[in-house]
Amino acid sequence: HTNVVNSVVWSPCGQFLASGSHDNTIRIWSFDASTCTGQEVTVLQGHMHAVCIVVWSPCGTFLASGSGDRTVRIWSFDLVTHQGQKVAKFEGHLGWVMSVVWSPCGQYVASGSWDWTARIWTFNTDTGQGKEVTKFEGHSTWVNSVEWSPCGQFLTTGSSDRTVRIWDIATKLGKEVAKLEGHTDCVNNVAWSPCG
Repeated sequence: HTNVVNSVVWSPCGQFLASGSHDNTIRIWSFDASTCTGQEVTVLQGHMHAVCIVVWSPCGTFLASGSGDRTVRIWSFDLVTHQGQKVAKFEGHLGWVMSVVWSPCGQYVASGSWDWTARIWTFNTDTGQGKEVTKFEGHSTWVNSVEWSPCGQFLTTGSSDRTVRIWDIATKLGKEVAKLEGHTDCVNNVAWSPCG
């Protein structure tokens, strides 16, 4: 990387790392645990601004990224050849996309943005097609973090408005079911317990 690294995440198989940077790229690195050595295996290019977040799909053959170019992009990655390419670009956010997360089933991606919204996008791993299906509005400023519940029924958002909100997504209507208050400054990250 030639600029600040904003995000690093292990692949589900534990053999690869993906990193997203202010140099507008995603880089994938292989890692050999027996020798504690690693090397860059591919560079994914296409974002026009900083890559804020990158996450692996549950199956480990796709990545989702969010960027200052206001897009969410989906990339394929071949675990054998180490080749990667962009397969989808989701547009709709009006601000930097700071957080993305895959649903537990791997068929949806949620994103949080500085446009004060979170959104859910469908993604078909067979066709590479997708679209926005739900937009969550209610925060009064930036949405910094999004996270699916382990059961897949709820989405949680954390915001610079100092609140954590929980949304029922089972009906795809995006109904807010809880607003958690108490923080005295920005909420930068949210996470569910494994038991949900």
